[in-house]
Amino acid sequence: DFKNVFRSVLHDNSNGIWYYFLLSAYMQVVGMQLLWLRMFSVFLAGFNLYLIYLLAGKFQNRPFFQWTALLLTAVNPLFSQDAILIRSYMLALLGCLLSLFLLEKIILDNKAAGRYFLFYFLGILLAAGSHYFTFSVLAAEFAFIVWCSLRRSRLYPEFLAGWIFLFF
Repeated sequence: DFKNVFRSVLHDNSNGIWYYFLLSAYMQVVGMQLLWLRMFSVFLAGFNLYLIYLLAGKFQNRPFFQWTALLLTAVNPLFSQDAILIRSYMLALLGCLLSLFLLEKIILDNKAAGRYFLFYFLGILLAAGSHYFTFSVLAAEFAFIVWCSLRRSRLYPEFLAGWIFLFF
């Protein structure tokens, strides 16, 4: 029964506001059938797997490593279970992976184009607005930015301005 499923999603305090916003927009397009509502999380899981594949390539540029990381994530029971639930976990993971991927691109690849910063902070907004557990990941990213700034004696004012704007 759809009403019971939707009621349980609304009463779950762990789902963030972005998840409700995107889910309601998605429902306007596809309708309110349970199968299509579950497909929203499945689509997000597909994007997550793609980002995991790309991140694995950044850390170990061998196809075997990339496919192994992709396969181990895809067959993980927790990942596959969360991929079919109507909950915010896949959107929160997408925000974390997107911000991590772009953080690596900006700091380690030294690509400081404005669009990377824009999408980096979009990933942070997706993560922070989807689930409160993501704040630990975002805190680790912020610590990494500070560590890189101290280590390289280069301040990243774009990051600091963005973080101050978002959270203060």
